[in-house]
Amino acid sequence: MTSVLKVSEIQDPANGNSALTVDSSGRVIKPNYVGFSVRGTQAGEAYTTISSFGGSGTVIEWGSGTGNFTDFNSGHYVPATGIFTAPVAGHYQFNMNMGILRNDQNQDTYPILNKNSTQWQYAYVYHDASMTIHFAVSLNIIMELAVNDAIKITIHGNSSSEFYGGYLTNNFSGFLLG
Repeated sequence: MTSVLKVSEIQDPANGNSALTVDSSGRVIKPNYVGFSVRGTQAGEAYTTISSFGGSGTVIEWGSGTGNFTDFNSGHYVPATGIFTAPVAGHYQFNMNMGILRNDQNQDTYPILNKNSTQWQYAYVYHDASMTIHFAVSLNIIMELAVNDAIKITIHGNSSSEFYGGYLTNNFSGFLLG
């Protein structure tokens, strides 16, 4: 025996707010989606050394610089601090892309995704002095978070290592999978 549930909207029981809508074509719309997508950093449209940015371990404030963008934010990511705080427990996906510049000496540069005070994953680039190219580094991860877990990206490396701060190269996003 099979059952069919036909419904066009599901509301929360307390306030009658729409939690999920299904249109006539079967597309599901979730108006209270948890997530964010931001581009650019407080460094703005320029290459910035780690030392002038605040030193190794500085939190990157994505979407906070002049000319940078917050494409989507459900209110749980704060550009001024660079921190996303999980409003509900569940599995989340995070993605980060960043432009790194080669300088004139051997050095390393690596952004690290941090969960609360723990370094969780990093993307590492070692710059050999003979290299004359720029690099793009990426982080992609699915993680289980508890309510109020905090996610942030910090930049690490030699003091003269440089990264690009612009919105066309740098982005950070995250969203609740379920």
